[in-house]
Amino acid sequence: MAITKTNGILLLIALLCTACSTSEEIAQSPAVTKSNAISTLTPATSPDETKGPAKSYQTALANNLKVDATVDQPQAKVIPTLQVTEKGFSKNALIPTFFGSADVNEQKDASETRYSSGENTLRVPEGAGSFQYTTPTGTYIYSILNNMNSGPDTIFHSNELDFMTSADAVNLAAQTFKKLGITPHMPPKLYALDPVALQKEQDALMKDKDLKWFIDTGKIKFKEKWTKTDQFYYLVFRVDLQAVPCSPISYTLQNSEVEVPGSEVRVILSKDGIVSIQIVGTIYDEQSKKGDSRQLLAVEQALDRLKEKYDAIILKNELTVTDIALEYAPVIVSSKIDSKTGELTNKQTEMVPAWRFTISQKYAKAGEAFTSTTNVLLNAVTGKEIQ
Repeated sequence: MAITKTNGILLLIALLCTACSTSEEIAQSPAVTKSNAISTLTPATSPDETKGPAKSYQTALANNLKVDATVDQPQAKVIPTLQVTEKGFSKNALIPTFFGSADVNEQKDASETRYSSGENTLRVPEGAGSFQYTTPTGTYIYSILNNMNSGPDTIFHSNELDFMTSADAVNLAAQTFKKLGITPHMPPKLYALDPVALQKEQDALMKDKDLKWFIDTGKIKFKEKWTKTDQFYYLVFRVDLQAVPCSPISYTLQNSEVEVPGSEVRVILSKDGIVSIQIVGTIYDEQSKKGDSRQLLAVEQALDRLKEKYDAIILKNELTVTDIALEYAPVIVSSKIDSKTGELTNKQTEMVPAWRFTISQKYAKAGEAFTSTTNVLLNAVTGKEIQ
């Protein structure tokens, strides 16, 4: 996902990691004339041979709205709606996984429990279904990843590193997830972070005037020098329920400030092992099934609904649907509002089958080229947008 300079700073302030989007530049207008372009759905190279061939899909939906995407669809024949809760993580599993037999300091307040040993820290928010484990090295790396002008796809690649094969890195992360009761969706996105690329990005950020205050005040911390022994794998996992991946996308409920979190886990590995695990969003626990969703919208039907969303909009820049995935999306079906805090309480959440469309837009600003990314979730049972 593309990361702009300004959004990188906002992500840092919010203590979030990579991934952001920029609003589309659009204006209201009468409906766009329907396109007569012929679509194609063809096999593509599969990232995981056990799941069959991936599919690529190309079509033009409307003026300045086209599809050139890989379709990621699970093999499950039945995808039921699930009633879920935020997962609780046991201290008895967390401590030995991240600290082994080392002495651990524990601090607890109303919002989180913080475990630390030396400079390594594990933060477990209260009732959030997540945790954040980091080390100084992990902090240095996220200072770069969070503030790059472009996403990791444009800088880092899926190369093999000297200290461990990429397959072994994935297996090590998966074994760690198993100890914590997390089922990762395979394969993850994998990036090889080599010292040359890290140093180049860090040097550029050190000269960035927009970041100067954050660097000077220590809110952004960089490593003094990246050396040839500094090699890392950066892995980005979705999470499975019922052999179906959960959407990694969080969204804000329409007409409210309430965020409904998706599920993603980001891992950084070095020759010394895991130097960071970040849960972005929430890990959900299945409580029960709610019917069987046997009749789901086909990808062509879902694209028709997506076209309807943009029919009354003039798009100043071309939008391209680059990825299509059938996933579980979290939906809050009932809740109460705390009159004092404005927060939702007594939430009941369901995972519903949903089509996720990743939409890319290229644009120029102040003479620089940028790419923004947005996501649209459509309920695969009703065809309605999830928002």
